[in-house]
Amino acid sequence: MPSAQFYGLSLMGLYAVVILEVFLLGRWKGQPMRWREVAVNMNSGQAVLWLLHGARILIYAWVYSHASLGLLAELPMVVVLPISFLLWDLAFYTSHRAHHHFPLLWEVHAVHHQGEAFNISLAVRNAWLQVLTPTPFFLALALIGVPVEVYLTVGALHYTIQLYNHNGLFIEPSPLDALIVTPRHHRLHHAKHPAYRDRNFGSSLVIWDRLLGTFAAERPSLPVDIGLDTPPRTENPLWLNLAPLTDRLGWAPRAPAQPAQAGEGWLMAGSVLHFVLLCQVIMLPAALAWPRGALMAFIIVGTLLLGGAADGQRGAIWGWAILAAAGFVASLSALGLVGAGLALLLGLALLHGLYGLRAVLR
Repeated sequence: MPSAQFYGLSLMGLYAVVILEVFLLGRWKGQPMRWREVAVNMNSGQAVLWLLHGARILIYAWVYSHASLGLLAELPMVVVLPISFLLWDLAFYTSHRAHHHFPLLWEVHAVHHQGEAFNISLAVRNAWLQVLTPTPFFLALALIGVPVEVYLTVGALHYTIQLYNHNGLFIEPSPLDALIVTPRHHRLHHAKHPAYRDRNFGSSLVIWDRLLGTFAAERPSLPVDIGLDTPPRTENPLWLNLAPLTDRLGWAPRAPAQPAQAGEGWLMAGSVLHFVLLCQVIMLPAALAWPRGALMAFIIVGTLLLGGAADGQRGAIWGWAILAAAGFVASLSALGLVGAGLALLLGLALLHGLYGLRAVLR
């Protein structure tokens, strides 16, 4: 199976796990099913994040090709892999701690901490710029001589562990607490209280927090309320991600005078559609550069319009319906290139947009 197909199917599997976890948290833990927040988390600009992640890999590959010291070149892969895993984990710890220490980096990272429900979807809620701001910390691996394919392999393993340590189902004490960053550890990192939020920076291994004095265990006297004291002013990924700039310029998204009532189910359905469309675009053959670019632009603009709809902007709902109609018509005209599956998804997007217009017209 080509890597692009595997990656696209993996992302769809991730979304299925996210939805399943929310159901189980409601059934087993009695937690409210906060679909609106899940939709915002999963719709936080995944297309932009995916594009910037590609840029980050290109930067790493360039440094590795032109400036590597080759310190690992003579070692067998069975040794290179664990060394690279440890170095990646330490680089993440250092980067994560810096994003909490330096104000500008914190403003970027704060998007991840704005979620108020601890579940796997929170792991996906990341600022666009945070794909790039940690890059200097990881370039040390390229300089040492960690090959690109090894960097990607150990990174994928770490990101998988991060999905686990954001889950809200298994937060009870575990023997794993002594070795890796478990949900019990990481849930504290997302708590509002500074004694928790500025601790437990690790990605996979708990050793760095313990060695460097940033480990925290839960204290009965301190509440574990998830989120930030000041909630975000918007649910639009554009404004969320531009906040470090707009706050400095004195710009802020304005709440509409008569907010449109876009329901949680409608927003969640739009989020699912966008995520599945992104996976389909990823799996398109590389030769289809023009359709891929057009569909990526469709997803990015659609994401922003759904964000505007979440903020109650009636014009955003109209915009989404018009964009979905244009996308569906274009897919029919290019059916031989994009295939019936993508045309069907864009048809569902059109139905979703038309259904959303009920909130505007009633």
